Amino acid sequence: MSLNKIRLSNLAARLYVPITLLGFTILAYAPLISSLGFYWDDWPLIWFGHLLGTHGYLEVLAGDRPFLAGVYLLSTSILGESPLQWQIFGIVTRWGVSLACWWALSKLWKGFPTQVFWIAALFAVYPGFKQQPISVIYSNGYLLLIAFFLSFGFTVRALQDKHRFWLYTSLAVISDLVCSLSTEYYFGLNLVRLLIIYYLVKPHSNSFWNRIKRTVINWLPYIASLSAFLIWRVLVFGFPTYGPETLTNLTANNTTAIGSLLFRVFSDPFSAGLISWFKTFQFPALEDFQVLSQALFWIIFLAAIIFSLITLLFFRRISGGISNENGSISSEASLAGEMNFQKQAPCIAIAALVLPGIPYWITNLPIELQFPWDRFTLAFMFGSAILIVWLVDWVIKKPAQKQVILALFLAFAIASHVENANTYRREWQTQKDFFWQLTWRAPQLQDGTTILTYGLPMNYYSDNSLTAPLNWIYQPDNNTTRMPYFLAFTDVRVGASIPELKKDLPIYQKYRNAYFEGNTSDMVVVYYSPPSCLRILDPTQKKTSPYLPNELSKALSLSDISRIILDASPAVPPEHIFGKPPAPGWCYYFQKADLARQSGDWDTIVLMGDQARAANLEPADPTEYLVLIEGYANAGNWERVNKLAEQAMKLNRNVNPQLCNLAARLGKTLAASENNLAGVEYLLSTYQCADQ
Repeated sequence: MSLNKIRLSNLAARLYVPITLLGFTILAYAPLISSLGFYWDDWPLIWFGHLLGTHGYLEVLAGDRPFLAGVYLLSTSILGESPLQWQIFGIVTRWGVSLACWWALSKLWKGFPTQVFWIAALFAVYPGFKQQPISVIYSNGYLLLIAFFLSFGFTVRALQDKHRFWLYTSLAVISDLVCSLSTEYYFGLNLVRLLIIYYLVKPHSNSFWNRIKRTVINWLPYIASLSAFLIWRVLVFGFPTYGPETLTNLTANNTTAIGSLLFRVFSDPFSAGLISWFKTFQFPALEDFQVLSQALFWIIFLAAIIFSLITLLFFRRISGGISNENGSISSEASLAGEMNFQKQAPCIAIAALVLPGIPYWITNLPIELQFPWDRFTLAFMFGSAILIVWLVDWVIKKPAQKQVILALFLAFAIASHVENANTYRREWQTQKDFFWQLTWRAPQLQDGTTILTYGLPMNYYSDNSLTAPLNWIYQPDNNTTRMPYFLAFTDVRVGASIPELKKDLPIYQKYRNAYFEGNTSDMVVVYYSPPSCLRILDPTQKKTSPYLPNELSKALSLSDISRIILDASPAVPPEHIFGKPPAPGWCYYFQKADLARQSGDWDTIVLMGDQARAANLEPADPTEYLVLIEGYANAGNWERVNKLAEQAMKLNRNVNPQLCNLAARLGKTLAASENNLAGVEYLLSTYQCADQ
């Protein structure tokens, strides 16, 4: 073989793992990124950058994670406000974490490249953490996790290369501090370093106590970094968000708290480490296959299993000579005193599944496999991947069978991420529809307005999340920390920033370093339950409104639609985030008609009704016909009124009471002409309104 071919072969071998890990990452997280947007805390953090500039993160994050501000300052100055760019960055940083994990373990278990590769591949697609689409938060978080695994890798290198011990130790401590001072997520996982140091010094120590002594000595620099973190986090900075609730309960000898803690020490690692994988071993329901988006599951699953089998099989060829046929350590490596994967992996895996729970158990935060608590499983990915690989490697003896089992783990995990991303895609569309409809119905809002609602069909957004785009859309040029608008959920804010659902009470809401000041007399109540259109509730139209949740019925009297400014330039969601305005559908014409009803512009209502009819559009909620019926009645077009009333009843006969209430109101408000009197009488008699 020529020298050039040898060089190319060596280069391909070096690049194989990074390229393969990138392939797994792209398969899992890239298929739907063009349809994803901003979620949860992404919105406020991006909005603060827009509001204050990138330097504003120094103030925004000063209250809970001041050291993280530098990371956001750098990333936001490069990526800006494009959701697609952030989604791509999220994939790149997720790949970077798996690469850093592989690098650290490849230094630790040099004689086991196959197992290390398997761990890195599983780590890249760990299915317990399903918040990948929340790209602003977690892409920056992944940068910290990269620093964490670099720190582990530098620790290994320091103990393997005595000539550069202090160089690598310094790099390890610095990387550790970058991560730990910015987030407390990995404090418990950091303690696994002690076990790794023990295994590294073990071959060079003759007795158990000598190994313990050398382990402690080599751990001293990291004790210093851990101490710095604890002093900062406990004594200096304190607990700005979650306090040490469990410690308080234990100090008070709360037996229930003790029992709960002991249960979680066993259940949380089991759930995050094993159950998270086996939950992915399921296919969509048969009826879901009729949906085009669900077909993507099968496409990705088949692509993932083929890609996994090929890459796992081919890796054995390029890593030949290091591992034997069964993937176990070669005799040469064993004689050289290399680390032993089969003996050490289960201990490291268990430690990396138990120790990460410490910060969450102390603060009594739940670790679950569902939103939003699955964010804490990030710290368990490392131990989970090691445990799965060790179990497969230990239980199954034939290499081909190992590869098939691992390919199934990978394929199901990858497909589950795509299916999960599809739920985020749908919610992004729902959230965009919410704001498009809001701006169609309310072109502008008076300063100091609270948008009050309940039960929005969005799992990945809080009212805090949606307050950011609300302010961005209606006052894009605001650059002060006084927020002109506040979006509040009744089940979250009533009894807190909103004292009661009574008039003339002050509202104050802190929003990191921004704030909102308003009054309960300055609220607009909104109801949104797709596929029905968004409704801005008007107390004067109570009898013709849709059936409301009890929480909104209590608040209806507080809705002041005069807060809507009718004669101002309409607010428009920023195109670089929301995209171009959608093609007019039923809800567009409904919102424009409802806005026209507010000002008594009956001609516009008729125009909207005619255009919706020409486009063959109809509502999902029959009460949405009522605004058109009122418009056509005021225009004297009773033929169209009767046709719409028939369509409303055909859609859902439960609309009868609202239809009768509208007919009764029309009898009082319309001009007393023969045509109008006959039209109203026809409605009242046809729908038996006297019996209602």
